Amino acid sequence: MDRDALSGAAVPSRLHFRIVLEFDNGDGSVVKRVEVMRLHRPVEYQTPGDVGLSLAEGKSLLNRVQQEFVVEQIERFCASRRSCVDCGVQRRLHDSHCSELKTALGKVFYCRERWKACNCGADGSKYVSPLKDYLTEASTGELRWLHAELGATMPYRQAKAIMDLLLPTSDRDNHVTIRNHTVAIGKSIQHTQPVRRWCKTAKPNAELGIDVGYVRRARCNRKGQARKIAQKPRTDHRRSRSSSLLWGKLVSNHECGLPPCREPGG
Repeated sequence: MDRDALSGAAVPSRLHFRIVLEFDNGDGSVVKRVEVMRLHRPVEYQTPGDVGLSLAEGKSLLNRVQQEFVVEQIERFCASRRSCVDCGVQRRLHDSHCSELKTALGKVFYCRERWKACNCGADGSKYVSPLKDYLTEASTGELRWLHAELGATMPYRQAKAIMDLLLPTSDRDNHVTIRNHTVAIGKSIQHTQPVRRWCKTAKPNAELGIDVGYVRRARCNRKGQARKIAQKPRTDHRRSRSSSLLWGKLVSNHECGLPPCREPGG
């Protein structure tokens, strides 16, 4: 548009705009369109605080997008499993109830359905719950990880205050929830078996060597004694503590099926 035409036109006193969320099937055709939020700003009497979205508006926008996204995602997940795998007949609805899910971007609500089993007997039960193995917890794994990450680095009440300041959190959560999630994840990490990079039956054959003279010199210097230690060759064949440290083995050659190696002086 021409700049002179804009200068001569009447400028509106307020700025209105809408944020719309569109869903499609991947081919570009819009299947569902949802209006997420409407915002307005004054044009003539603006203040520095009116520039951009505020923190409260940003948190509300994120929570609204999360709400619509979760509902659409769960509906498509259930629709893909509504028909029976064997006969292809669509299962009938038995009952449904509203449930809540706590996420890192706020609490959302969704419909949790339960269907009647197919008459062909392929389900093996009287009712089928499609979300039984999909949503097993009342909160997402990302939210529990975020609670544990903050709870491990700062006090629980301070972590709760930071989350309330920056994220659209639920009013029912408190510092006890952060503590419970931190302890639960800590227990799961504690009981996790470490990943072994080699087979348990075939362990590597490694040797460890220590300079005994350097260790003795370091001990003497730490104690304030600056005397020179002379290394003398050993004439006896008895095993001492220093020789065992010098030629300590993590796994003996006998266990690995190899002939035993000879130590120095042996």
